[in-house]
Amino acid sequence: MKRIISITAALCLLVLSCVNCFATTYVYFGDFKLAINGDGYLLGGYRGTEATVTPPTTAYGKPVTGIAEDFIENCETEPSSIVIPDGYESIGNFAFYNCSSLESVAFPSTLTFIGTMAFSGCTTLSSADLSSSQIKTIPYGCFSGCTELSSVSLPDGLEKIGDYAFSQSGVSAIVLPQSVTEIGSLAFNECKSLSSVTLPDGILKIGEKAFYGENQLTTISLPASLKSIGAYAFYPRGLEGGQLTVECQSGTYAADYAYSNFLNMNAKSNIGDADGNGKVNINDVTFVQLYLLGLADFTYYGQENNADANRDNVVNLRDATTIQLKLANRIDFE
Repeated sequence: MKRIISITAALCLLVLSCVNCFATTYVYFGDFKLAINGDGYLLGGYRGTEATVTPPTTAYGKPVTGIAEDFIENCETEPSSIVIPDGYESIGNFAFYNCSSLESVAFPSTLTFIGTMAFSGCTTLSSADLSSSQIKTIPYGCFSGCTELSSVSLPDGLEKIGDYAFSQSGVSAIVLPQSVTEIGSLAFNECKSLSSVTLPDGILKIGEKAFYGENQLTTISLPASLKSIGAYAFYPRGLEGGQLTVECQSGTYAADYAYSNFLNMNAKSNIGDADGNGKVNINDVTFVQLYLLGLADFTYYGQENNADANRDNVVNLRDATTIQLKLANRIDFE
């Protein structure tokens, strides 16, 4: 029996030692608590009293390359301002979560990653200039609940706005870079001051309830590139007879979405865009030909009207010819 107990105790100690193997190891460098991270460190905490924090770039001859998860939990004094130096590449999950004293952050050009809810609940943060950074995603809940966040600048190369990214924030205007292809669910939910949104021409997806709730939007232009718009994306602002007008090109998915969901719509004709992708090119000639052979059909609202390139109220081979002549700069559409 003693042998069995001894073996059990040894196994327990082995499990505990394995758990401890994954525990973060910290060292102190002046007023900073540093988390050992490979051949360098992450900024793990702050025990100084200065309101403006300027973190170190090196410690004990090794680089400090980012801010660790839950950084603010290891701060004896919550900062009002932090200048993140060049060389820092990451900001961990929940790094500044609910830091109500944080008013400003200077982001470095070397930044490539921001973690989940990193600045969520920073209720006095007024701006976020990420324009010089290299991040590809604004992650889940990153700036959610930042009620004073009125100014946001995003970098070229950004690809995705994550779920809840700016939910319940104070953002009043947002310009998305041309590289953005996706807006997540509830990304701008309950942004009560939001009055202007500029979407890139290449955006493909707007998630469910992306602009849900109270805001100040009166118009939003939906690019022809859109392939997916989630349920209640503009609810309740976009209800039939509501205060939001959707601007789009007829014959596109966006126009079809607006029409199907009874939204106020200003659909601009795009004569010659027979396939409804928002562009007029040789593919539209082929589409008309396929339609006449019974191998293609009109799917989107207004698409048939656009395919009638010579405006004689019928789609036939003459329309394919008209589009070809337009592409060859021999004629202009009426």
